[in-house]
Amino acid sequence: PAAHATVSMAAATILTKMLGDTLSFVDKTYEYRGFNPRSYKNFVEAAREAGISRFYGGIHYKPSVEAGFLQGQKIADHIAATLVFNEN
Repeated sequence: PAAHATVSMAAATILTKMLGDTLSFVDKTYEYRGFNPRSYKNFVEAAREAGISRFYGGIHYKPSVEAGFLQGQKIADHIAATLVFNEN
């Protein structure tokens, strides 16, 4: 599985469980280098872009990216079922 897809989807899944799936945001990380900001409807959309970038960069095949997405979701589901988060 592609590591970027796995880690990105695990993070996106946990954040979605905690904050919901309607939190849109703009990433301006590389604006200072002349890159346009990237807008996302939710965390999963950003995770999918991070994962598929490894395919477009020629680093992974699509099946390994998809396997990473699935693995990331399973990891996040396990974490969410195992840990207890206090709301204090």
